[in-house]
Amino acid sequence: MNTQLNPNPQQLWADADILPFDIQLPQQKALWVRAPAALIKQASFLDQRLLPEVSAKLRTPLSWLQQAPVSPTPLRWIFHCGHVGSTLLSRLLDPQGARVLREPQILRSLASSRREAGFAWSPWSVDEWWQQWAAPGLSLLARHRANEHGVLIKATSATAHLMPDILQRRSHDRALALAMPLDLYVAAMHISPAAMQDIQGFAPARIQQLRQWLQRPPAGLNALQQDQLIAISWLVTLWPMAQAVAACPQRCQWISFADLMEQPQATAAHCSDALHWCGSVDPEGLMNHYAKDPSRRFDSQARWRQLDALRLQLKPKAEALSIWLCELVKEHAELLHFARGDALQDTALAASA
Repeated sequence: MNTQLNPNPQQLWADADILPFDIQLPQQKALWVRAPAALIKQASFLDQRLLPEVSAKLRTPLSWLQQAPVSPTPLRWIFHCGHVGSTLLSRLLDPQGARVLREPQILRSLASSRREAGFAWSPWSVDEWWQQWAAPGLSLLARHRANEHGVLIKATSATAHLMPDILQRRSHDRALALAMPLDLYVAAMHISPAAMQDIQGFAPARIQQLRQWLQRPPAGLNALQQDQLIAISWLVTLWPMAQAVAACPQRCQWISFADLMEQPQATAAHCSDALHWCGSVDPEGLMNHYAKDPSRRFDSQARWRQLDALRLQLKPKAEALSIWLCELVKEHAELLHFARGDALQDTALAASA
């Protein structure tokens, strides 16, 4: 614990520079950090990688978060399926006067506890999860300074299943669902070693989620090939987003990765309008630097051409995976509908398929 940060609960709740960083349910503790606006603006990740950069942190009883006042202050969101330019889009939507939180650690813990709430053996229900941790935690993330327009959160792909709960329970929030069709997703995973690491790392949780949805999962789900894990990752990440878009069409919508690459300025402007946000920035410099580390040179347009070419090369593989995925979920009508691509018709995403 850093003694530079030693407020009482009311001071924690009132200070927008103090973020609820994480919750630890077994220990009944909450971790808070002081993160000034300048640090938030430059950070690509507000997770464990942020801790060496913060000047002060404090561990408190979890009740300090649970008792925080819940306010109707709206949040804006970018949900996504991973490796689809979400960090780039978040920087395009980060003009002067904005407050953009990229991948806050507390969302990971909320996502994990929400997944657990879906099982019969869970010690808490979904309503208890929401009332005790999610509602106050999100209200605290929504705080901002008087000179800031509001708060936009760029979630990590591991938290995509939170989107339906958030949009249905926070009636003033607005969200984007940044995504790509399966064939492009397969190419994106194959082009990046980091993406493949994510596929392997998140596989246990995503298989567990799919088992829960299918109720009677087919045999062999734990002995999957790497490309099959890619297909499951695509389905498990995107289907909750599709549910949210269908349930709240006036407040959230699909955004195509292909559109973001081919028309970054127009897409960013459209996203800003959809979110009722404060505008966007000129993409020229951002497209020539790596979004997660703007000090590194990176040609986004060249990478997009490379990815599009790989998609064509891997098209037979993607088609075979689509058939396999539909067979896997054939007894679940809604999942099958989405796996076939039917749910993406008449959306911006369909244009990139």
